Amino acid sequence: MKGRLYGILFVVAASLIPLFMWFGNAALALWTLRRGPADGALIAAGALVGYLLVELVATGQVAGALLMVLVLWMPVLGAAMVLRGTISLPLTVLCVSGFSVMVMALFHLIAGGDGAIWASALGIDVSELSEAQREELSAIGRYVPLGVGLSVWINTIFGLFLGRYWQAVLYNPGGFREEFYRFSLGNTVAIGVAVTLLGGMLFGSWALAQFGILLGAAYVLQAFAVVHAFSRARGWGWAVPAAGYVTLPLSWPAFMIIGLLDSWQNFRKRLPAPEEKSSD
Repeated sequence: MKGRLYGILFVVAASLIPLFMWFGNAALALWTLRRGPADGALIAAGALVGYLLVELVATGQVAGALLMVLVLWMPVLGAAMVLRGTISLPLTVLCVSGFSVMVMALFHLIAGGDGAIWASALGIDVSELSEAQREELSAIGRYVPLGVGLSVWINTIFGLFLGRYWQAVLYNPGGFREEFYRFSLGNTVAIGVAVTLLGGMLFGSWALAQFGILLGAAYVLQAFAVVHAFSRARGWGWAVPAAGYVTLPLSWPAFMIIGLLDSWQNFRKRLPAPEEKSSD
């Protein structure tokens, strides 16, 4: 945050290392949240130029840089602009979910669950595959649109939340924790998610179920807000939230249900306020 050049270099350097890409997203979100959309766009543009130069020297192509901008930086930049303008974390998360759904819908329109199209895009000659391999490819193809939508959602949310956390650490200690502990999406969207999921199961529509799963991901976040709030109030420390994060690949349906139920039951209203707890 010392200067734009530092921000640009950090975003480029982090984006060149696979495991550090989210830190580049977070830095872009931090700049946008703190300095405004114009500065955030300037950092993104400068980082794009730097990344293009690296791509041209290393591979002679620019596809990687364009993909980086479209898939990683632009969604984070847009989400940070929404959060700065609305100062509403729930509304911003819903906007990210809506954008991710549109991306998934676009992939459904392009090929749906046709694994052969995705294989061709990856340079795989389907004619050389056996019948069993084609069936396996077709089964995998059904998950491609959901996988792309979830990837966009996860990358954007993680970068945005980490950037928001950094902003709190630097300029408002403890602010992100309180903001996240109060995180709630309301029951209107929850009804839509529940209806979509039930409709997908009842009518056997995998496409409909995918929309429900992607929209329901936001309620997994709400469930973790509940878990963190209870852990603080009950003095559980990090053990319970950490267990939730570790088991999330298997337990996400349970967390989604908790988040949806919290929209109606508001489990956190039963918890004492931090001041009450500290005075006991």
